[in-house]
Amino acid sequence: MDKLRILIEESKIDFPEFGYYLPIVDKALRYETERPDTTIECVNSLLQGFSKTIIIGLENGVNEDELDKPSEAKSDKLIKRAMKCLRENDDQYEDDFARRGASLALSIATLRNARGDITHGKAVPKRLNSHRNLAASCNELGGSLLRYMYASYQSIALERRTLESAGTIEEADTGADGEFEVNYDDNPDFNEFLDEQNPLDGKLLYSEALFHLYLEEYVILLESFLEEQEEELDE
Repeated sequence: MDKLRILIEESKIDFPEFGYYLPIVDKALRYETERPDTTIECVNSLLQGFSKTIIIGLENGVNEDELDKPSEAKSDKLIKRAMKCLRENDDQYEDDFARRGASLALSIATLRNARGDITHGKAVPKRLNSHRNLAASCNELGGSLLRYMYASYQSIALERRTLESAGTIEEADTGADGEFEVNYDDNPDFNEFLDEQNPLDGKLLYSEALFHLYLEEYVILLESFLEEQEEELDE
């Protein structure tokens, strides 16, 4: 779970919404010895929460209300659906990995249902308490699975954002005929920047070659350059 916390904190600029889970991660670690069943409940909550966020982020037309329905809200079903969103190859090996991940989530959820202190509160004294080693194992196994899910989600989500951004640039900078409405001579500072970064032999300028041969790439780099200039002015 410590590594999961670090991963969330390192990516909080791109994925600030996952900061919501940090207090639950901390709680899972804090109660590992003192209240093992609370730790197990936290791990179950994280598996469900991450799964829902991933599904909503990657599946079109899905909302939280749908995932909260009793028929959909089971831990193993949620995580299997989330893992399906994350898999890179449609083959039996990744299917098997998703099934095993769902089985782990179901085992943790079953423990939580039987011994949980919060969602399914128990009268005291409880008839059976989990051992701290079991809670530690849930933290380790659940944390590893959550790190895989989150890192995979980041990769897919960032790639989609890049493609959407490129599409927005193309939409904004093209006319009715589909041609880019960008003039080479309108951006001397950017052209000079490109030429300094990519010097060419002879009289040919890199910026001019890029503009005429790969206009779409030129526009994408121009957009990034202008954004960086705006950020510097705002500082």
